[in-house]
Amino acid sequence: MSDGAMKKDMPSPMRVALEGLRAAFALVDENWRVVECSPAFSQHMGYEARPLRGYSLLELVPELVGQEDVLHEILRGERLFWRLENVNRGADDGSLGRYLTLVITTSGIGPESPLLILTNDVTERGRHLQQLMQSKNELRLTRRRLLRLNEQLEYLLRHYVPPQVADALLMGRVPLEPGGETRSVSLLFADARGFTGLAERLPPRQVVDLLNRYMDVIADAIDGAGGTVGQFQGDGVLALFNAPDDLPAYPYQAVQAGIALQEATAALRARQPEGEPRLHFGVGISTGPALLGNIGARWRYTYTAIGDVVNLAAGITAAVPGDEIWICAETRRQLPPTVAVEPLPSESLKGRSRTTPLFRVVY
Repeated sequence: MSDGAMKKDMPSPMRVALEGLRAAFALVDENWRVVECSPAFSQHMGYEARPLRGYSLLELVPELVGQEDVLHEILRGERLFWRLENVNRGADDGSLGRYLTLVITTSGIGPESPLLILTNDVTERGRHLQQLMQSKNELRLTRRRLLRLNEQLEYLLRHYVPPQVADALLMGRVPLEPGGETRSVSLLFADARGFTGLAERLPPRQVVDLLNRYMDVIADAIDGAGGTVGQFQGDGVLALFNAPDDLPAYPYQAVQAGIALQEATAALRARQPEGEPRLHFGVGISTGPALLGNIGARWRYTYTAIGDVVNLAAGITAAVPGDEIWICAETRRQLPPTVAVEPLPSESLKGRSRTTPLFRVVY
């Protein structure tokens, strides 16, 4: 079919309609050569208004290479149309250029109808889609960074703050500002006996390694009884029971923690290499009201207890021998009869004006 015959057979209403709609179109023969096209089609292909008659469709749209069977199916009427989305035609300056949608169908002109190629400039939509994809990717990366940062912060929080306090802070049960609440608690102090002289004799690294091994088993004993490790203080540890979360029988649980602590440190001493120093801990437990909350400077808080019950526990611990557990009268009063205790002579504890009745836990 000649170019002239094809143009002559093309119904003028179709041409008028396409040109009136400013549609970009091209007619292509069975050899995939352009026989007629609109100026807009030339522009879409990146040739401004240059006539493209005689150009190969496969050169203009290399995305069609390998799809010749589909084009033949359209020519034979076996397929109504074929659509290509987001065909990109980059600009000479290296920018993204245009995004096009191509619709390939038969023109319906005579028995040997040429292919009708319609192109639609969807650059704005394509750029919006690209921006959306870019934003989605950026959000995904930001989410990953936030998750990684959250994991790091949670790791730091749980290693520098007691886990129970960390959970309470994250869940909002403990306010982030300074201050706190008054509640009844049991406090457990455990302190190593003879540690000062030991620290003078051993290198600091060996002292720290030895102390950390003992603190590991002590913390496990406290946690196993439901307590919260409030502070590590050199060779000692302070544990809270009934703070920050409620415990059903906190004096009993504090005593159980003391027993587990003594058993765990005894087991550790039995496992130590011959010649390595052994640590023995005295445990003091008191029960009473205290202010629990965030105490400290405006740039650093510590969750701890304040009150006479703290001083009492510290005083008991200063007096108790290694491997023993001493408790105050209020702790004894709240224990079930199954816990064996022995009364001790009243002690004049450091920092207290009156003698204090004490009891030794038998385990």
